[in-house]
Amino acid sequence: MEGANPSPELTGLLLLIPLGMSIGVGGLMTLFIVRTVQERLKFSRRASAARLGNRLSRPIRALLFERPGRWLAVRSSSSKTVQTALGLSDGLPCSWDEGLAEARDEKLFISPPVDGWVLVVGSSLPDPADDPDECFHFLRRISVELGHVQYFGVNRVVNHHAWAIVDSGDVFRAYAWADEVLWNQGVMTAAERELKMVCSAYGAVSPRGSEDPARNCEKLTRLAAEWSVDPAMVAEEVAEGESGIVGHAPRCR
Repeated sequence: MEGANPSPELTGLLLLIPLGMSIGVGGLMTLFIVRTVQERLKFSRRASAARLGNRLSRPIRALLFERPGRWLAVRSSSSKTVQTALGLSDGLPCSWDEGLAEARDEKLFISPPVDGWVLVVGSSLPDPADDPDECFHFLRRISVELGHVQYFGVNRVVNHHAWAIVDSGDVFRAYAWADEVLWNQGVMTAAERELKMVCSAYGAVSPRGSEDPARNCEKLTRLAAEWSVDPAMVAEEVAEGESGIVGHAPRCR
């Protein structure tokens, strides 16, 4: 038996061992690569979905509040300065939600600064539909103290609407309609022209059922966004930040 060669069967088995090991290692490596690719694809899909979700959620989550009926946009970095100019009494700090809720009850909500603007929201602001002269004198008076002031008003039930820019007591642009044109002063701004706002001559009456007043109402917040800030589109992180002020404002009348 000494010096005998191994049988062909044993030789074949011995040769199969490294081949099997190679195949096994290769299979494990392939499985590892496949699983790694799958995990990366899953992560990529989740990241893409998250990015898409963020994009989709921005316009939805941006509409945090109901669109107000009347508001001011004051170019200012100080809510306190605006509070003083308006003569806001018993002013209390509050969140955006609290302030806007209170503003429906004959009070005013003064926001913290938003991109260089302080918003003032409330039903106690003058309404040109009730008295255009009162609105005119109010805006001139506070703009002398505050500088650049913008006014926006809309009644979506009857399609009354108004907007104005007053700077340091001078009316730069103003338009108000309530069954007839109550106020039309200054030259239409570029934003008004681009949005195709309909502005008739002073005293003009739009016939009942006309869609033009409704179109102006629909575009008013877009005009506000072009001129300054749309209150309903304030970002959530801004609304959850610094507090605003709510209180009564006797100087609005």
